[in-house]
Amino acid sequence: MFDWIASIFQYPMQWFYSFTGSYVVSLILFALLVRILFLPLSIHQQKLQIKGAKLRPRIAIIEKKYEGRTDPESRQKMQQEIMEFQQKEGYSPFAGCLPMLLQLPVIMGIYQIVRKPLSYLMRLEGPTITGMKDALANAFANKYPGLNFDSLMEDQIRMISIIKETPGYSFPTDIAEQIHSPFPDLSFFGLFDMGQAPSLGNWANWPLLLIPVLTFALAYGSMKLTRKLNPAPTAAASADAAASNKIMEFSMPIMSAVFTFMVPGAVGFYWLVGYVFSMLQTVMLAKLMPLPTFTEEEIRQYEKEMKASKAISRQAAAQQAKIRSRHHIDDEDYESAPLPPSQQKKHDTAKKSGIEAAPQKKNEK
Repeated sequence: MFDWIASIFQYPMQWFYSFTGSYVVSLILFALLVRILFLPLSIHQQKLQIKGAKLRPRIAIIEKKYEGRTDPESRQKMQQEIMEFQQKEGYSPFAGCLPMLLQLPVIMGIYQIVRKPLSYLMRLEGPTITGMKDALANAFANKYPGLNFDSLMEDQIRMISIIKETPGYSFPTDIAEQIHSPFPDLSFFGLFDMGQAPSLGNWANWPLLLIPVLTFALAYGSMKLTRKLNPAPTAAASADAAASNKIMEFSMPIMSAVFTFMVPGAVGFYWLVGYVFSMLQTVMLAKLMPLPTFTEEEIRQYEKEMKASKAISRQAAAQQAKIRSRHHIDDEDYESAPLPPSQQKKHDTAKKSGIEAAPQKKNEK
């Protein structure tokens, strides 16, 4: 499925490269295009967050009921009450997960385009790429003793880098005849090779080490920005999530930085550009579709209004219970009284047939 998705998205990437002649610039434009295509889903998620933020005061009141109660039963009951309230209001905190799941296969397909420029940029067939891999393995096995050449079928950027590292190398004639376009330039504007992976032992290409550093900084900044622009969690929710948030705040950026050491610099650069556009989009949506925020004082005021409203409702219900319905016949309003002879005869006849006549009121003549 990923290859099918990649076969669709390869055309804009090919057009960007034919227009710019730079693989780096093509990656920037391609990342921007992907962000624009995902914008409707991001807007949908922003609307869900706005709806959830509007429920925050009421959720804070529910949490306040269980303040100081840390036993599992109380916490479970609190969560159950919050979920029932959210369902009543037509809101699900998991509704935003579906757009993310829908994006995942598309992102994986796009990732294939970035990693496989031979297949999706130069349009080389699978057998041709296999032949190139075998030829490189035979020619450079001694030069790259620790390299698994079979991995070059997926990591085609590294294959191009090996070819570029050996000027004058040419493939066997049967393979060379199937290559009809030059290999893309993987350098960062001619300054350093982005076909290699960042490495602490490769100081000749030290600028690549900026990619893990910038990846950590942008990933950390993105999480901070998102948390700042989102409404602050309620006191109980903040206490529950404080520890996990602290761990996520550093662990996720560290993992992102570590991953950049495992892929060519071009792939890490694509992630960097994606972080930049993601942060710009977050700021843009926050300005155009701001989330409602509530201070603790506003929540307390809302709680007072809720209590006052409930008290009025209880008083109205109690007052209504004291008022008799006009359509109800109460025996207290009636008293036995002798009927006129004409009506007494009808009453006796009805009683014999099983039909009981309604009693006569005092003031009925």
